[in-house]
Amino acid sequence: MNTLTRLVGVALIALVGLSAAGCAGDPYQDVLEQRARWTVQLLSWAGDQQGGYRLSTRISGPTSSSIDRLTVAIDLLDDQGARIERVWHTFDLSDIPRGGPKDVSLRVPAAEMPASGIAIDPVSNPTDEERRQIAELRDLEEG
Repeated sequence: MNTLTRLVGVALIALVGLSAAGCAGDPYQDVLEQRARWTVQLLSWAGDQQGGYRLSTRISGPTSSSIDRLTVAIDLLDDQGARIERVWHTFDLSDIPRGGPKDVSLRVPAAEMPASGIAIDPVSNPTDEERRQIAELRDLEEG
């Protein structure tokens, strides 16, 4: 074997070793991947007597998941579709049957002004500020 072949072989082995170490998993990326396997649908919403909102949602996920909570952003929108306020809600996944949907009702407090629409955002690619709001990611930073 000549020296160049030996160097290429050593470099290839090192590259494969680094690649395998990267596959061991980044906990942050693992949680993002688990979050992406869940869906939260807004079925209906209505204002309540206290000025807040009652939401009916449907949560469904995979048959197995390593996360026990799922945090989503709930956007209260004006009549133009612009966000009035963002509220964070964390669902307890221990009550959700794996592989099947479950309907969950929740209450969102009143916003600065009445909302004309509501949207649920799973925040798939969170910013640093959003990371601090997502319980399952915040646990990684604190843990």
